[in-house]
Amino acid sequence: MICDVIILKEHWRLKNCCKYFANYFLKIFLFIVNLVAVQAFTSLAVANTHQFYLESSNSHPVRGEEFSLVFGVIPSSDANLSVFRLKINFDQSVLKYTGIYSDNNVHDFKTNLSGNTLNVIFLTSEKGLEVKKSVKSELLEISFKTLSGAPAAKTDVYAEIDGMANYDLERIYTASDRLKTEIMISEIPKVNCNLRSLTAENYTLYPSFSGDITQYKVTVPSKKDELLIKAVPQDPDAKITINKTLLNSPGRTTAITVTVLGSDEKSKKSYKVTVNRLKASIDKDNRSAKNFSGSKTTNSGSKDSNLYRKSVIKNQIFKTEEDKNNESCYSVCIVRNHFRLSVFLVIIMICMIILVLIMRSKDTKNPTLDPKVPIK
Repeated sequence: MICDVIILKEHWRLKNCCKYFANYFLKIFLFIVNLVAVQAFTSLAVANTHQFYLESSNSHPVRGEEFSLVFGVIPSSDANLSVFRLKINFDQSVLKYTGIYSDNNVHDFKTNLSGNTLNVIFLTSEKGLEVKKSVKSELLEISFKTLSGAPAAKTDVYAEIDGMANYDLERIYTASDRLKTEIMISEIPKVNCNLRSLTAENYTLYPSFSGDITQYKVTVPSKKDELLIKAVPQDPDAKITINKTLLNSPGRTTAITVTVLGSDEKSKKSYKVTVNRLKASIDKDNRSAKNFSGSKTTNSGSKDSNLYRKSVIKNQIFKTEEDKNNESCYSVCIVRNHFRLSVFLVIIMICMIILVLIMRSKDTKNPTLDPKVPIK
């Protein structure tokens, strides 16, 4: 009789151990399932995360000089951008916001300046902006001017994307990193590196030339494959260097840089002329027009004739059917693999639960396994 009691007690302890380990492995299993699901979702999100950049046209402006910050995207895949909000943080005691400028439907950009934060909202009723995978695409330029009383020191400008979606209002994942660019304000140099005049043959520069403005735009017809830039320095002892005269193919822009080397042969100042060469089809349909130009908007969104003007050419990039099929097959394979793994793990979880329930039901039917119940 004593041996039977001992055997029953050992059997009861063994079953308790089995239940303990079953519950323990069940928790581990559920943790693994949750981890796999999170990783699957994260991998799909990261695969479509786009990188953004913030660059300065002049990182060493002098007091009272105007410069611009270029904000753009390097997409991880072909995408449509139809709505986003951008926050720009800067020190108003050092810099003054003067306006925004873009090739991409400039009137669809709205701005609001609140303290040291500039909010830029892009919302279009058209097809939006088509960007191509891994191609550096400029979205807009934000213009600033250094205050005449600003100290000769470093100041930082930050940019952060606060939400982005395509034309169907599907969320687009973006890198959460806060963009930063450093601006080093310098004293007005004693050596004069300014230009007295800058012309592009008989074409009109936007904005109108000023020695303090270093960024210009000009539009030429498609048949124009070479543009001669003429620059005259204020200092007759300064030297002028122009990097190129040949233009890119129709429909593309060409950046021509005019560098002024001061009389000390050390000080330099660069002027940039962005040449927009029209497409052949657009040039043919608009022979009577000299330039197609957008306008630079200010805080209130009003037009200002003294601000930048630029032709608005929509260069839409379309994916081929083969690219669409390849991307679709790749996405389907990823989803199928995650689905199969999830189904396999769910089946194992159900089996474990059934095993635990069977063991518990046997315990309720056989109360003699409990050593606390007296044996007759």
